[in-house]
Amino acid sequence: MERATLESADPKLARRGVRWLFATMGFGCVGLGYLGLVVPGMPATVFFLVALWSFQRSCPAFERWLLEKSPARGVLQDWQRDRSMSLGAKRAALAMLWLSVSASAALLVLRGRPLWIPIAIVVAGAVGTAVILRVRTKPRR
Repeated sequence: MERATLESADPKLARRGVRWLFATMGFGCVGLGYLGLVVPGMPATVFFLVALWSFQRSCPAFERWLLEKSPARGVLQDWQRDRSMSLGAKRAALAMLWLSVSASAALLVLRGRPLWIPIAIVVAGAVGTAVILRVRTKPRR
């Protein structure tokens, strides 16, 4: 008996199903992005970036909406154009990252949690910092 895969299924149905999956993920990420705008310590831009990626694969109209109307449109346009971040966006991202990492680690230490947990948070912050620093800095105009 042949195993059913997306390749062996009806191509239109498979594409449509995958497109719906990407669209659903995109809308969920847009919602989380808006939530990140008001919840301290929760990132917004990363969710808008994932939504952009999802809509590129599923719904061009919503991709255009994100690039033209979303609160993160400048960052998304820079990323779309040349996979870069402005120096100001990098500074803001690093400041918020380390503010959140510091507050979380300090609270965990003060509450007497096992030391490996705040250490893991600091290591995750260092990985995030490395990722941000590896992204190309947008040239000034």
